[in-house]
Amino acid sequence: QMHLHHATSIFGVFVGIYLEGMIGSLSHLTWLTEGSTLFVDLRHLMVYHKMEGTFVYIANGALMCLSFFVFRIVYYHIVIFEYLVHYCLYRTEAFWALQFPDPFKCKLAQFSIVMYVLMYGLQLLWFTKIASGLLEALGLKNITYPTTAEQKAYNKVKDN
Repeated sequence: QMHLHHATSIFGVFVGIYLEGMIGSLSHLTWLTEGSTLFVDLRHLMVYHKMEGTFVYIANGALMCLSFFVFRIVYYHIVIFEYLVHYCLYRTEAFWALQFPDPFKCKLAQFSIVMYVLMYGLQLLWFTKIASGLLEALGLKNITYPTTAEQKAYNKVKDN
């Protein structure tokens, strides 16, 4: 996953430079998502030094989860659902005609948009792993909720 992520990112930079315009700008703005990398790298260092279970490790995990959510999940969501959907789907003819009159550039832009959406899927996958790890570190992962039968029994006792 990690190698695919970086190979796709490097490819996206070159495509962004070639395409220019809105797709090029979004390609370069996506480097903002690396804002969460500090906490991800710190986590790797702490694991290497066997610091799991310490307060610093758990605090870093919380900051990693928060920064990953803001810099990757929220950012990708805004770019895809506020910009790409608006311009590429709702203003389809005008957008593609003005931005990419060359058929090759048009197909390359469409391919890069598909790749961008796939990258969002990877971000969601990694975030679920990060959030799951944080919940486990905080001791909240194995919380179970009562079944319907247990809830009915509880309500019956409570009402009496």
